[in-house]
Amino acid sequence: MQGSPLSPSLYNIAMDHILHEITSEELAEEYGFKLVSGLPNVTVLRFADDMVNVGKDSEAAKHITEIATRRFHEIGLQINAKKSKYISIVNGKLNMSSINLDSTTEVPALDINETVKYLGVTYNDETVFDSARTMEALRSQLEHLTTSPLLQSYHKYNVVSSFICPKLVYPFQTIPPDKLPVKFLKDVDILIKSSIKDILQLPGDIPDNMLYFDKKFKGLGIFCARWEAYLQHVNSCMKLNTGMCNNMYINNTRCLMEEAKHCLNNLQIDVTEHLTSTSGVINTRKIRTELRQREYNAWCNLPQKGKDVIL
Repeated sequence: MQGSPLSPSLYNIAMDHILHEITSEELAEEYGFKLVSGLPNVTVLRFADDMVNVGKDSEAAKHITEIATRRFHEIGLQINAKKSKYISIVNGKLNMSSINLDSTTEVPALDINETVKYLGVTYNDETVFDSARTMEALRSQLEHLTTSPLLQSYHKYNVVSSFICPKLVYPFQTIPPDKLPVKFLKDVDILIKSSIKDILQLPGDIPDNMLYFDKKFKGLGIFCARWEAYLQHVNSCMKLNTGMCNNMYINNTRCLMEEAKHCLNNLQIDVTEHLTSTSGVINTRKIRTELRQREYNAWCNLPQKGKDVIL
């Protein structure tokens, strides 16, 4: 949607009225898609200026879109059909026929091999994660940083910890862990470890445990992709499972607590020790601390390079 001449406050009021109209009980009952039995039918999904209209069939989706388009025009907003996609699923299969909103406006259909990006996440018939592209971008950033003559070692270390590694957090929050290849996570950790050793001029055979242990106890506390892939998903589940979200459709289509427990089982963490009985929330900060402590214990138990570490 292109910019509205209304002030932000008036724009929000107008959008609330539009959403109220296209999610009304009468419209949803006739044209909406039944996602969960016993709950109102779905007619629209919206985040900021991104909107997805949902209908039980192509005619229903067209009708809902026509209402929304007409109301948008009234507040000075224009729909860009060229940046929109029509996704039609008939009997479980993708239908590649486009849809005409009027005599001059056609919304192209999603092709079977085509992907779309919504809120920074790529989809086709399921969530898509391009591990090769992500890995190449990470490798390029670390190589440029490592070879740069403009920064001191401690500057480079801070850049890795504060800027490069956190770029992986959002993908880990939005991509289910089973869509993240195990080899990719291992390769990410190897690349980060080798870069840190190069930057700080550490011996190549230094124990990995020292790299992961907490900084306040003389470790380096570096990012561990094998942990964060699961911990970030647990965080997402906790946010969705609490009153901060309270979405009736999510709560009836996903078992969020079971997803979180599955992630912690993969980390060999006892769920009962971290699940608070009062709020039903899992504290991932404490879990991360436990994982770092586990690395410290493993470091101390090394027969040669762990000797006297505790001192």
